[in-house]
Amino acid sequence: SSNSHSSPPPNDRGTIASAPENNSSSVVSITPKSKTKVIDSLTNQLLCGSLAGLLSDAMVHPIDTVRARMQTQVSSNAQYKSTTHAIRHMFSHEGPLAFYKGFSAVALGTVPGHGLYFAAYEAVKKSLGAEHEGVWMIAGFAADVAGALAWTPMDIIKQRMQIQRSEKGNMTADGKVPVRLSSWKITKDLWHSEGARGFYRGFGAGIATYAPFVMIYFALYERSKILMADRYYADGRSPLQLPFYTCLVLAAMAGASSALVTCPFDVVKTRMQTRTVHHYNHLLHGVQTIAREEGLPAFFKGSVPRMVWIGGGTALTMGFYEALKQIGYGRTVIEEEEV
Repeated sequence: SSNSHSSPPPNDRGTIASAPENNSSSVVSITPKSKTKVIDSLTNQLLCGSLAGLLSDAMVHPIDTVRARMQTQVSSNAQYKSTTHAIRHMFSHEGPLAFYKGFSAVALGTVPGHGLYFAAYEAVKKSLGAEHEGVWMIAGFAADVAGALAWTPMDIIKQRMQIQRSEKGNMTADGKVPVRLSSWKITKDLWHSEGARGFYRGFGAGIATYAPFVMIYFALYERSKILMADRYYADGRSPLQLPFYTCLVLAAMAGASSALVTCPFDVVKTRMQTRTVHHYNHLLHGVQTIAREEGLPAFFKGSVPRMVWIGGGTALTMGFYEALKQIGYGRTVIEEEEV
């Protein structure tokens, strides 16, 4: 799936302003230093995170399906030559609904996944107190591990649905188009064949993929917001006051950059979870096999759709999350003044 976060709390900056002149004298007043303290309840974080994740995933799922198709194809017999070729081929041969294969699994898994993700991030960041890269990265790691408890089973079922091809050129021996397996059928088959352990296949590879991604993402995004506020607002306003569109752009840039860096691990993880023609015993075995049989470029298969999927997804999730928190249940805003 797509990962994002909340904004850092505002700092203690104040504003110096000039009062209007009167007839007797010119007076300059200094407004008190203000501090806005925002307290979000756990309920608010869970609900807003879950809904934000669902809305975001619904919008970027099509490009995620393209990513899964490209990453699981063998280099020596690649069906899709590029991202645009994959999109055109899927649309013409399978129709628009093919892009939403596996979304039923996403709808069920993303709600608890994002809820755990945001709650863990906020809780760890709050417990550590300070606002700097180290704290954001630790909180991001904790968030990824918590979210992965729900996301890993969802990813396995989703990706096995996504790579199913229902086109005319992919027929069975008796000339029929293969029957698409539902998420429920895949779940039952997986349970009977591998048990509970099968739903967490590739869990370690997932952590190896998304934990570095989340850590890099939060460090880039949180710091870029602070730098942007310092650079463009001389009155010392908080990063929380940045325009909505600015936050979206910063989140997309941070997400896309992090997605590119961690793409090699995602290729191995996806192949381990789908288990089509690729059977890797563990993460290192997958890395060694791909490097030996397909070369280094194979580690960046699907990198473009992955960057679009994650860059867009993190921006949308962040935007929805912040917007929903503003109107969410359980938010307390305290204005404090210091002379």
